[in-house]
Amino acid sequence: MGERVAVVGSANMDLVVRVEAFPRVGETVSGLDLVTVPG
Repeated sequence: MGERVAVVGSANMDLVVRVEAFPRVGETVSGLDLVTVPG
């Protein structure tokens, strides 16, 4: 029988959205672009 392999860990990705201004309470804004980066 072959060797046993155990993988322990995780991978995290951050979603970064650029906007023209921070939204106010209850306001919805559209993002200008989206970038995914390791985080």
